[in-house]
Amino acid sequence: MEKTKHMVALENAGITLFKVRKWVNERVRRGRNKGDLKRIEFAEEVIVNNEAYAWDVYKAMKNSVMYYASYSGYTGKVELIIPHIFENGSLAYWGKKLAEFDIEFNEESITAQPHQVAE
Repeated sequence: MEKTKHMVALENAGITLFKVRKWVNERVRRGRNKGDLKRIEFAEEVIVNNEAYAWDVYKAMKNSVMYYASYSGYTGKVELIIPHIFENGSLAYWGKKLAEFDIEFNEESITAQPHQVAE
């Protein structure tokens, strides 16, 4: 994906944004909405130029959702990304993924180690 002017400006200024988010959904088991997903938890944090703190927040969010990983009927993820920035300056829900923990499959994938974020 092509870099926007905002991404280039932040890069030139030596600024890196990190975005950590978590969400947990529960599958509705009864009633007319059976099978639908009901949001239980959602949190999102944007961190500027502090990679170590971003990894700490990721680990804390991962620990807070580990409870749900042991039960069926729950889905969700915890992600640490460097977000894509749109032309209007808003942050996208996607970007360069550094780490992800999937509650449903109890799997973690880390694509970059702390303090080794490659451009």
